[in-house]
Amino acid sequence: MPLLNAPAKAFHARFASWFAAQGGDHAQLAYHWRGAGDTARAQAAAMAAGEAAEAQLAWGLAADWYHRARELGADAGDAGRDLDARLHARLADCLFLAGKLAPAADEFLALARDADRAASPGDARRE
Repeated sequence: MPLLNAPAKAFHARFASWFAAQGGDHAQLAYHWRGAGDTARAQAAAMAAGEAAEAQLAWGLAADWYHRARELGADAGDAGRDLDARLHARLADCLFLAGKLAPAADEFLALARDADRAASPGDARRE
């Protein structure tokens, strides 16, 4: 989504607030919260959209939403590290269950590397 001007962001924020109060669709909420510049709410909505897709056994769609949720939380730093790890694991699982084996393997390997680095942060040989 390109950078939006203040009136457009305000519109997205007003619509997302109204739509959330109506119990709106998580996918639409993710779009509008992102358009409003509220990445924390956009990430939460994207995660909820992934969970909803997972509940319907729509593994590929769930993987897409978990990937978007990870992108939205990329700037969270240390505060978002645990959530990102959980999203990453769910992404890998959903890719596997969707039959997207090569991307799933890549994600599982990345998870293993991240876990290895977290277990021994001072060991430069593991980098």
